Amino acid sequence: MELRYVRQRNSHGQAQGLILVNWPTQNFSAFPRACRTSATPRMSNQHDLWLALKAAKKQSNNSLRQARRIRQELVVVEKIEEVASERLGEAQEDLERLNSSLEICESRGENTESLLEELNVVRETMDQCKNLRESARETIGRAQESLERAEEDHREDARRVFRAKWEYERARDMS
Repeated sequence: MELRYVRQRNSHGQAQGLILVNWPTQNFSAFPRACRTSATPRMSNQHDLWLALKAAKKQSNNSLRQARRIRQELVVVEKIEEVASERLGEAQEDLERLNSSLEICESRGENTESLLEELNVVRETMDQCKNLRESARETIGRAQESLERAEEDHREDARRVFRAKWEYERARDMS
């Protein structure tokens, strides 16, 4: 089985670009994915090499943009987790303060209804902060994994660009 690049033609017979063909079964795959295959095709046509280089650069830029976007989202989610943790700490302090006030009011025989309502509000806030913090931590974990994959994809794409550029320059120097 051999992988080759073949010119793709539109309905008028004009070359539109390259596609990857899996010979002899001729399973066609889209060209942007073609530059990501592990097989490096041997192309004799300098223009085909230039097109492959162009596609590899485009894929490399896309993977770099993806990594940057994930990194930006990760910063936002980390900030959300930080704020949720701070709010949780504040709510815990409020809870302790209200519990001590509740004990004092009960010992004096005063009305504790408003304090109980406030305690319930603080507990709900604590639950929301805990849920938000846990959700943010899970999201951070997934985002870090995605970032690692995106950075690895970009490194692979950069190697493909280097290889395509080397092949293109070699073909250009030979002609």
